[in-house]
Amino acid sequence: MKKTDIKERVAAFMHEHDMYGQKSNIIIGLSGGADSVCLLFVLKELQKEAPGSTSLYLHAVHVNHMIRGTEAERDETFVRALCKELGVDLTVEKRDVPGTAGKTGESLETAGRRLRYEIFNEKIKDLGGGMIATAHHKNDSAETVIFNMARGTGLGGVAGIAPKRGNLIRPLMCLTRGEIEDFIKENNLDHVTDSTNSDTGYTRNFIRHKVIAPIEENINKNFTEHICRLSETARKYKSYVDMQAEDFIKDAVRDETGKAMAFLQKDLAGLPDILLETVIMKAYEKISGDAVDISSERIIAASRAIKSSHGRGRLIELPRGVSVSISSGKVGFFVKDETGLQTDEPEVLYFADEDLRSELDAGGRAEFHYGRYEINMELTDNFIKNANSDYTKFFNYDKITSNVCFRRRLPGDVIVIDSSGSEKKLKKEFIDRKIPERLRDKCLIMADGHRCLWAVGVRQSSESFADKDSTVLKITVKETETDIL
Repeated sequence: MKKTDIKERVAAFMHEHDMYGQKSNIIIGLSGGADSVCLLFVLKELQKEAPGSTSLYLHAVHVNHMIRGTEAERDETFVRALCKELGVDLTVEKRDVPGTAGKTGESLETAGRRLRYEIFNEKIKDLGGGMIATAHHKNDSAETVIFNMARGTGLGGVAGIAPKRGNLIRPLMCLTRGEIEDFIKENNLDHVTDSTNSDTGYTRNFIRHKVIAPIEENINKNFTEHICRLSETARKYKSYVDMQAEDFIKDAVRDETGKAMAFLQKDLAGLPDILLETVIMKAYEKISGDAVDISSERIIAASRAIKSSHGRGRLIELPRGVSVSISSGKVGFFVKDETGLQTDEPEVLYFADEDLRSELDAGGRAEFHYGRYEINMELTDNFIKNANSDYTKFFNYDKITSNVCFRRRLPGDVIVIDSSGSEKKLKKEFIDRKIPERLRDKCLIMADGHRCLWAVGVRQSSESFADKDSTVLKITVKETETDIL
């Protein structure tokens, strides 16, 4: 494999996937193995050809994982000599991966990967920005696909390793391991060999030697290439579905805070399965910060519940304390509040939909359950202003919009305290009324966004008061002995 052939393929691949970025800095993850040596050598060749105004600054980073003893020291010595020879700046860091894995419960592979990327990101910040280049190639992507399939995955897992994600680039994703090894051999490039590469106790090594190799030897020698083609197709489909899901969330979300978001159940239930499952994953990612640990089984369970639940509420538990509540025609995604309050009550209960209005307008009564609370509603003419209790209030029905919900308190909540519209922070109201801190998080709130219409048992907002000229909605809240979901 000629140097010029590989260089041109990698250069074209980098341009195709916009891998250079606005900053001309590239951090290279350099283990000393054949893959990373190939990456360093090719980028060094491309650096020579870059115009002066856009010249690349290359900086290698080597991480000693403290796993292989003297072999790890050998690797460090090798990369130091290699970078000196090529005139590439080098940073060497040591991390106790076995010790870290023992504390966190992660595998050695997972702990090592996490620590490496922490170091890479720290270095790129020191340089003022740029790209992080790793030596992943087609075989790595194929192994990832098989691993994800074995663990249980959706379309994203079949998409394998992306050539670029944010400031992380993989310039060698256009090459196979065999092509890289041929390039190393034909150009007489020194490198080190990790003795653990043959240890099938490591998941990736097992997949490489016990799954992919036998298939290529006995069924189809192009198996890795075919997986990568499938991954490329999956990435295209995933990109389109992700775009549709983002557009849907932007248009359909009814209420959103940093810890919760809600939709009309009918809007979600009408989506095709693949789009609904993607919306669920996106909502989970927005609330939890990362979707890496949610399985396809959990996503499918939530999807089926959204499409099949009618009447009685349901609560679906997802990882990281995130839950999906389905109740009264609304679907809420939420995480338990930062106080650590452990509750199985849904975070958001929207109720003022068309079904409720039809029922009330026809003279009926509506009943809801929010955790341990029973909530009853009816329209009434039997109303005397201020003649109500802490747990029965009369509201101007015309001011109850579809955004009104029952929930727990949130930072930024306010309540209107007089007819002129003066607002007061709900937290201050609790303090002034000497409500104990432990009870504030348990208080049931009826709200429209961050405007509190009723802190049950505490105060009703002046702006929601019914009067003789308004249609009157009577709401009564009772606390039951057990939670009903």
